Amino acid sequence: MNTTARRILLAASSLIGIVVGVWAAALPRAFYDSFPGVGLGPWVAVDGPYNEHLVRDVGALYLALAAAGAFAAASRGVSAGRAVGIAWVVFSVPHLAYHVGHLQGFDPVNALVEIVTLSSTIALAIPLLLPKRAPTVGGAGHPEGMKITRQITVFDAPDLETESAFWAGLLGGTLEKEDDWHSLYVDGQPRLGFQLAPDHIAPDWPDGQPQQIHLDLYVDDIRSAHDEALALGARLLKQGDHESAEGFTVYADPAGHPFCLCWG
Repeated sequence: MNTTARRILLAASSLIGIVVGVWAAALPRAFYDSFPGVGLGPWVAVDGPYNEHLVRDVGALYLALAAAGAFAAASRGVSAGRAVGIAWVVFSVPHLAYHVGHLQGFDPVNALVEIVTLSSTIALAIPLLLPKRAPTVGGAGHPEGMKITRQITVFDAPDLETESAFWAGLLGGTLEKEDDWHSLYVDGQPRLGFQLAPDHIAPDWPDGQPQQIHLDLYVDDIRSAHDEALALGARLLKQGDHESAEGFTVYADPAGHPFCLCWG
């Protein structure tokens, strides 16, 4: 699922939470007597005597789900949205099951609309549990490509602390630090690397010296990936020891941009 679809689902479920939550929490008696309105109902009054405490608690629950959904919609990662989806499912499934078993006093139209309405929060929540949509792999003439297990972008920097702290703050991640290398993790996944380069010269792009970055591509089989990269037009810049348990080999693409095939 892409970010736009995830945010639409979260916004729709949050809107339901706001409408029901504000009505029940702020006007519990009116909610009990007339929900859902618009010529339907009442759905609550037919199920037992009025209890202000319980009605207000229901309103607070819906508002809490709406607030969590709004937060998840504004976040960059998928974890918050997935948690909100789980919360809606855990609440909505037993809620729906109860009402399916207590339709006495409902005419057919109200019974049908109530079940459809209560099912809608489940329908909105389940897609939030799906994994993030995977990007298309390969290109023209190469439908599969080599198997990449991890990909990060690496920045040279004369001051690792300043550089890595900036990106950690910008992307909202955490850092793992070594003497000459920092790794940035976002939502538990490696996103950027920073290597110490005391002689680094900052580019004047776009009007001067071109910008310089390189990619680290982690592969399962370095020998196969090495052969494939060369066959596709890569130029070997620095050979690593392909017999070692971990390491890297440096290449340049046809335009001269450097990248590394890494393993281990």
